[in-house]
Amino acid sequence: MPRKTDEKDYSISLKEGLEGYDEVSVDVLKKLKRRGFHLPERPVWASGEYFDGRLPANVHELKDGELTELLIMMCQQADWTGVNTAVAKADLTNSAEKVKLARAAVRKSKTGSVQDKDDKTTTDERFQDANREWAAAREYFDILASIHEAASRDVKWLSRTIETRKMELERGRAAVNVNRSKRYRE
Repeated sequence: MPRKTDEKDYSISLKEGLEGYDEVSVDVLKKLKRRGFHLPERPVWASGEYFDGRLPANVHELKDGELTELLIMMCQQADWTGVNTAVAKADLTNSAEKVKLARAAVRKSKTGSVQDKDDKTTTDERFQDANREWAAAREYFDILASIHEAASRDVKWLSRTIETRKMELERGRAAVNVNRSKRYRE
């Protein structure tokens, strides 16, 4: 006996689906704000100029206070790029889902063999729009991730440089104390 199917089609339009993925990132940012989180701002020098995230060529010549200020700016840069990298990763994930949705919605509207449907889907402007958005999100994420990696590396380098200076200063103090001790004994 054949089964009776009263299947309702719950498909949404491609436009509604794509808009839904756009709302995801906005909803997440709202949720973070409600929970008291604030995304870091781009670092700004005391002069009001934005920090460009690069170490100066004369970093070895900086005084201790200047080096500490640079470390603080670089930490802020790493925080800022880290959060923006996470947002870019979320956008990349959402755009990949948009590609899946566009492919499925477009493919459903095409006729012909499997190969014909695939070819028609791939060349359809709705699929191409979603795919271009994904490609741009992928490239943006990759570039931003490398910028964040560089900022994190520079924070570590600056921290080690400051620690090395501190150890050299302490060794110098110890040497002075040893010399003073020798003079008192004589």
